[in-house]
Amino acid sequence: MSYFSTHKIKSFFIILLSFFIFIALSQSKAEEIVYVPYTGDVNSFLAQLEREGFVTNGFSKLVLHTILTLRGGIEPGGYSFTKGMGAVSSALALDEPKYKYVSIIEGFRRAQIAEVTGEKLGWSQEEIEKFATLKPMCMTKGQEGFLASGTYLIHTQESADVVQKTMEDSFDEVLRELNIDKDSVSVPEIITIASLIQREAGGKSDMRLISGIIHKRLSIGMALQIDATLQYAKGDAQRWWPVPKSEDKYIDSPFNTYQNKGLPPAPIATPGKEAIKAALNPLKTTCLFYLHDKRGNIHCSTNYEQHKKNVNYYLK
Repeated sequence: MSYFSTHKIKSFFIILLSFFIFIALSQSKAEEIVYVPYTGDVNSFLAQLEREGFVTNGFSKLVLHTILTLRGGIEPGGYSFTKGMGAVSSALALDEPKYKYVSIIEGFRRAQIAEVTGEKLGWSQEEIEKFATLKPMCMTKGQEGFLASGTYLIHTQESADVVQKTMEDSFDEVLRELNIDKDSVSVPEIITIASLIQREAGGKSDMRLISGIIHKRLSIGMALQIDATLQYAKGDAQRWWPVPKSEDKYIDSPFNTYQNKGLPPAPIATPGKEAIKAALNPLKTTCLFYLHDKRGNIHCSTNYEQHKKNVNYYLK
């Protein structure tokens, strides 16, 4: 074969290869993530697709609306779209979101966060356990209580390490917003107190009162006697926060604040911003005891005898 023939063949394959690379790159660049709002409203989403140029005619919009209605709606999240896709291709693209919303509630313990996140993202049990037990070296990074609550939009293929880093960073942002003076307070202690407040409070309105009682008990060397710590000591995957029983006060655990004076060794849950603010700004009070009645209203007392009367009056 002559040099010119060989050269032409090579040139042809180079041009052909370049063409396919160009097509691949063009398709890659055209791919975009379209986000379905957390409400998952079909009409709003279709209007968004039309507005952003992914649905270009009424027929496609009608077909998509029909398919999504038959499916019973659309899961909120982020979906991969390419402009110019037909109605059927668009419907197929909506089968499974690439990004999913994960909602972490204030007061969740780390193992709960692992369970909820893993279930939503399709993690294996091994990945869930890894997230639940991973202990960073720094006391204020990723430990129990130091992962922020909130709603996250996470790629379905994201690793447990990256998800944790995202939640850590979000928690750091909360602390920055509160402008905590780290020279005058211990962040681990404040977050531990905030976690107790978060689990004990009936709502934001009584957080500062509970904080005041906790600080007062600590100042006089009285055991905190907080039921939420018994729940943390007893809780497991079957029931994270079991209803405490009288005999639970004798559980052998460093988290048992009936048997051990002072704060538990670590937070028991993820506190929200209001609980942290309450831990930093306790209400001055003469109360040492409190309870919530059946309607969730808080009642406090200055001594144990009055507390027993409150228990008999409000809870029996």
